[in-house]
Amino acid sequence: TLTATLLLVTWMALIVLGFALAGLLSRVHRLEQQVAGAAPAPAGAGAGGPPVGVTAPSVPGLDLEGGAVLLFADRECGSCRRVLPAVAAAAGPGRPVHVLWSGPRPTTVDDATGVVHHEEAGAAFAAFGVRAAPWLVAVDAAGTTAASGAAGSEDRALALLDAVGPTDAGEADR
Repeated sequence: TLTATLLLVTWMALIVLGFALAGLLSRVHRLEQQVAGAAPAPAGAGAGGPPVGVTAPSVPGLDLEGGAVLLFADRECGSCRRVLPAVAAAAGPGRPVHVLWSGPRPTTVDDATGVVHHEEAGAAFAAFGVRAAPWLVAVDAAGTTAASGAAGSEDRALALLDAVGPTDAGEADR
C-alpha cells in the first residue's frame, strides 16, 4: 500500500540522515582536536615557531636589537585583533612590539604606542617557522628567543610574556 511504502521510504531517509550526521559530528570532532592542538602534527613538522633558547632569525626590516615582542597575525583572525592591545600594554616601554601581518594590515586595527606594524610579512613567518596566527615570540636583549607559542587568548599571550619577565628598562608595574 501507499502508506507502507511512504513509511518505509521515511525510515530509510532517517537512517541515511543518521549516518550523515554521525559523519559530520566525527569531522567536527577532528577539527576541534586540530584547533586545540590535540591532533598530531604531520611527520617532520613541529608545533611551529622558533624553539626557546635559539638565536632569533634575522629578517630584513625587522629590528630586534635590545629585544622585542613579535606578534604574528592575520587580517582575518579575530583573536589576533583581540590579543594585540593586551600584548602592547604588557610588553612595556622597554620592549617594542612588532605586529607581523601575513597580508595587508586591517584598517580596523588602531595604532598603539610602541607597536610597529609590518604588512605582507610572509618572509618573517617563514624565517621564524610560524604556521598559525596569533603566534607570539619574545626575543631578549641578546637576540635569543625567550618565549614562543600560540597566543589565541589574552591569558595565553600574557602567560608567554610573564615567562620572559620584565625588561631591563624597568617594568615593575606589570
